[in-house]
Amino acid sequence: MRRADVSLLVEAINSGDRPGAFIQRQGQAAELIGILGSDRIRLLVDFYHCQTAQGDLTRTFQRHAPLIGHVQVADVPTRPEPRVRRGYRVRPRSGGADASASATGSRRAEGSTR
Repeated sequence: MRRADVSLLVEAINSGDRPGAFIQRQGQAAELIGILGSDRIRLLVDFYHCQTAQGDLTRTFQRHAPLIGHVQVADVPTRPEPRVRRGYRVRPRSGGADASASATGSRRAEGSTR
């Protein structure tokens, strides 16, 4: 991997979506990375799979932060983009958030329940 200057990402996939997945929890992925012993192997944390498989997303993320190489963000239970509030607008089906904040901060995000 060093010669090609690439990294490998290891992702835990919840067993509800992928029964029999080899790695189902962040701790399993972190253990594998430790066993392999390469700083070129990193953890891919998918918020959806992490929260679905084990809950406690915040603590799990903090615990494994030194190993994280990539984060994929999606809400539970149906994997939509997370709602963005307070000065940001979500553009439907765009794959991202419009980071243009309102000048007064009084506009609410589209789709906000507050």
